[in-house]
Amino acid sequence: YQCVVTVGICYILGKLGQKAAPGTFLSQFPPVEYDIATGLKVMKLSAMFVGMITFNNLCLKYVEVSFYNVARSLTIVFNVMFSQLILGEQTSRKVMGCLVVVCLG
Repeated sequence: YQCVVTVGICYILGKLGQKAAPGTFLSQFPPVEYDIATGLKVMKLSAMFVGMITFNNLCLKYVEVSFYNVARSLTIVFNVMFSQLILGEQTSRKVMGCLVVVCLG
């Protein structure tokens, strides 16, 4: 529902932006354009996003909130860990310090 409302708002603001005087607030909104090729490229990402929201809600249904919060905070740690193991990227000391704060908090 939120995505449909957002598209509607963007469409309306784009139409108003075409008619607005240059330099006004509404003039910053470009008209809405849709390219099917770009839509198909983004479809995988959109499906992953919908899956993430769905599984987050299912997780909250079957798991205690405290465990859910711990699991969410550990995703940052696992992202850094997998970036080092799989991609070979080095992590700065500042990031490591933030991870310590997240783990202790």
